[in-house]
Amino acid sequence: MAIIGKIRERVGLLVFIIALAIVAFLLMDALSSSGGGGGVQQQSAGTLNGEPLSYNEYNARVDQLTNNYRLQGQPMDDATTYRLREQAWDAYVEEKISNAETKKLGLSVTNEELRSLFLDPNNLHPTVKSTAIFQDESGNFNPDRFKAYIRSFSDENNPQAAQQRQIWKNFEQGVERSQLQDKYSTLISKAIYAPAFMATQDYTDKNKKANVKYIQYPYTDINDDEVSISDGDLNSYLKANATDFEQDQETREIEYVSFSVKPSKEDSLASKDYVINNVERFKSVENVTSFINVNNSTDPYTGMYFLPGQFTSSEADAIYNAPVGTIHGPYYEGGAWKIARVVDKKMIADSASYRIITIAPKATLSLEAAQKKVDSLKTALNNGADFESLASQFSDDSSKENGGNKGYVKVNTLPVDMNAAIFYDNKAGDIFTINTQQGLNIIEITDMVPSQEGVQIAVLGNEILYSEETRDNVFREASNFLSGAKTLDELRENAAGANLTVQKASDLTANSYEIPNLGVAQDVVTWAFKADKGSVCEKTFFISKKSPTGGAETGLFMVPALSNVKAAGLPSLASVRSQIESKVRNEKKAAIIEGKMTGASLDAIASASGKTVKDANDISFQGASIPGIGVEPKLQAAIASMEANAVSKPIAGERGVYVVQVTNVTDAGTPADMNLAKQTAVQSLRQNVNRKVMNALTDALDVEDKRHEVRTY
Repeated sequence: MAIIGKIRERVGLLVFIIALAIVAFLLMDALSSSGGGGGVQQQSAGTLNGEPLSYNEYNARVDQLTNNYRLQGQPMDDATTYRLREQAWDAYVEEKISNAETKKLGLSVTNEELRSLFLDPNNLHPTVKSTAIFQDESGNFNPDRFKAYIRSFSDENNPQAAQQRQIWKNFEQGVERSQLQDKYSTLISKAIYAPAFMATQDYTDKNKKANVKYIQYPYTDINDDEVSISDGDLNSYLKANATDFEQDQETREIEYVSFSVKPSKEDSLASKDYVINNVERFKSVENVTSFINVNNSTDPYTGMYFLPGQFTSSEADAIYNAPVGTIHGPYYEGGAWKIARVVDKKMIADSASYRIITIAPKATLSLEAAQKKVDSLKTALNNGADFESLASQFSDDSSKENGGNKGYVKVNTLPVDMNAAIFYDNKAGDIFTINTQQGLNIIEITDMVPSQEGVQIAVLGNEILYSEETRDNVFREASNFLSGAKTLDELRENAAGANLTVQKASDLTANSYEIPNLGVAQDVVTWAFKADKGSVCEKTFFISKKSPTGGAETGLFMVPALSNVKAAGLPSLASVRSQIESKVRNEKKAAIIEGKMTGASLDAIASASGKTVKDANDISFQGASIPGIGVEPKLQAAIASMEANAVSKPIAGERGVYVVQVTNVTDAGTPADMNLAKQTAVQSLRQNVNRKVMNALTDALDVEDKRHEVRTY
């Protein structure tokens, strides 16, 4: 039933995939028979000044980024996948632009220069120098390690040689691109200059301070019904502030009705029955770890002994005080039904001190050689050698400077294996070895006194997830709603009749992959950019989210309708009316407020307007905000240009109208060191210069992103 239900939802997509597979097979055959030469035109991901941007090249960059991400051990989810695709696109476009600019300027990286970036100790590229696998124990670049890495993927017997060669090729190309970009950036940076007048103004803007008295009359103190707004007013504001509302790409707005897929009462009972049916097996099983893992428990088992207060559960006291072998439960907690087993009890210490010698395998020390070194050191210790002396001479741990002493640590705060070795398996005075990610370790427990009873607890938790039957029921509910809603108006009417909420998602771009409050939903966006305004999608979408504990997906079915299309450029008044109305309303309120703020002095104005006089100090032109007021750019600029004791005219700000009197001005004076002032001004101008230049170049060129045209839903 579950499979049939999913096929019903995706029948159109299934037919498309089958057809696409047939076409792809034929195209592959055609390509191979033509020798790859001009038989098939490459798909375009977009254009740059009319020149196509290869979809294959773009996808290769996506693959490279994704592989690099995975190699770092980072988890991949839908949001990460789409984010990496956007990063790959931005990098692809920027590189194309950058290459064109550097070519115009005659900039290049020669083979000799590239070689020196990898091999010349005095000219190493920062990326090469900072790569961990090329560094010694002190964090310095080690040419021997660099050469060993190169040799590693030259060995044909190395099963990972091909993958390493590709990684190296990507790394080498990245260094070359970075060097070329550095040259370009240096040219731009060197062209930035601040003359004396600019340096003086920059110094003044930062150091001139003013204290003021002010009156604030908030817009909210005027009722909305005291002002009237016409379409003429709104259109005039839109034209006068066109640059604030113009958009560089088309956006779309959808309205949708959603149907949540949640576990039913029957699903909860099934979860409870699952743990009940496992009580006897859980009670007698010897390999607790395997049992917990095989049954995908919500609570991983580490073999940890818990002291009172360490086991986090509403059932902690009952479990802690139960005899060994007891099965407690079932009980409900955190979206799951659970049973807990008291595996063991023993006296343990709440803290211990120890010292350590760590031998880390490296390019110059194989694992076998490291093990021999550890065995030799342990033999020496057993024969009476001084631990601190050996740690200082041979350890790779940071504690070597302190003779290997790590001090006191609390129980259950160390990595699992080390925690067990120190607190559960050995006693004070014991010297033993243990291997960790840091290396091969020799440990001596210097102080540990077991004083409290620890309880070893295993928990079998079964998360309450919706069943396929529950999912199918919700799908039928969403499909029934869809069958009676063919237009946006019908969707709204039917939702009102069924007491369902119609939600809205605005400002979706062609390559948006997330919808606010829903998550990853690029299929919905793809449909929205292929649909006509006012239409309802012919199918339901399932928006999924993975369970935090790694269980089955959860989510909702949604029925979307396309409610608005905003073309690139200046939008229509209807599409931005709600944004503009508040601005125009405040302008009209400002006119009313200014009529109330009359008088020759600040006190007189306060009396006439019914407001109080307040103080604000140390206001500068480049300050982030005004103390006690917040961000008010117009007010801040006005204060910076006022003389002492001057009273301003009413100033219409973001949140109200203000009248200020400057009570004191601390002049910045002239820079004591003009060269330093120039350097400071130039430094400010150079901040993010690469990004500023690239943004300017991108804006000046015609970049068309057409990736969405090849997507399906």
